[in-house]
Amino acid sequence: MITSLATQNASAYPAIRYVATTGSNAGNHCTDIENPCLTITHAISQVVGGDEIQIARGTYIENLFITLDLTLRGAGMGKTILDGGNSDRVIYIDTENYAVNIYDLTVRNGSTAYAGGGIADFSDDTLTLPSLDRA
Repeated sequence: MITSLATQNASAYPAIRYVATTGSNAGNHCTDIENPCLTITHAISQVVGGDEIQIARGTYIENLFITLDLTLRGAGMGKTILDGGNSDRVIYIDTENYAVNIYDLTVRNGSTAYAGGGIADFSDDTLTLPSLDRA
């Protein structure tokens, strides 16, 4: 019984998920640092609210759509780069009440006809950007 309770409580804690330019998305839940996912988008699809995604050094050409509590943590500004490819917003945070934290990365090349080409936050959430470079 005690083992069962410990197992249940452990699953209640946020997971750390890993992404690297050398990773693979196929059948990957992104929880093994030795077997990271290839894309941040795939890692987000595996997230349970409150998880953290640690993004290795490299450039990721993606447009992220966030619909839950989440932390994105890069390897450092200028080292981990989220590039929107001039095709859409780089990060779009949906209209619910989400807590989103973004650390140690660079956001660049977002594009939209409206405001928020880099990061568009349409929620009543808490958005934390303590170490973010908007290139």
